[in-house]
Amino acid sequence: NDGGADMQIVEFRDELLDCMRSINECLNIIFQPIADKYNLTLLQAGILAEVLRQGNHTVSSLSSVLGMTCGNTSSACKKLEKLGYLRRVRCPEDERCVQLAITETGRLTLRQIDGEVHKKYQWVLLNKSDEDIACITKGMRLLMDILQEMKNNNSDMAESRLGGIYGRKEKS
Repeated sequence: NDGGADMQIVEFRDELLDCMRSINECLNIIFQPIADKYNLTLLQAGILAEVLRQGNHTVSSLSSVLGMTCGNTSSACKKLEKLGYLRRVRCPEDERCVQLAITETGRLTLRQIDGEVHKKYQWVLLNKSDEDIACITKGMRLLMDILQEMKNNNSDMAESRLGGIYGRKEKS
């Protein structure tokens, strides 16, 4: 057992968790006041942005993209519909299917939010060198690559465990 490697793992894990907490806290402090102007949470604004970006979604497809349960996504979408930002439409071919579409009010609101968010980024990015921006971007991509590898490794491990449990053929 390599104590140095274990220490490096603990340091990386702790640094990642601290960084995630700090990023979430900062994003909330910076961007929630913008969303508040439109009676939205950051999550609701993210839902609207995703529906606008991707076109029509179902609650299920949106849940999958956002990593949320269908119940939580459905509740958020109902609230957005009441606010006039989103429309939920039953699919004519399957009444169980509900398509989500952004309303004109939602589109205009997102345009206003995007303008305010753009100003926040612009102010910061104007004070950073191109090299700093490239370094930050590269670091974020590397981190995403590492997390994706961990996620894939986790999925592979789960599949191998399930294969070991369920993959055996019964003796005849």
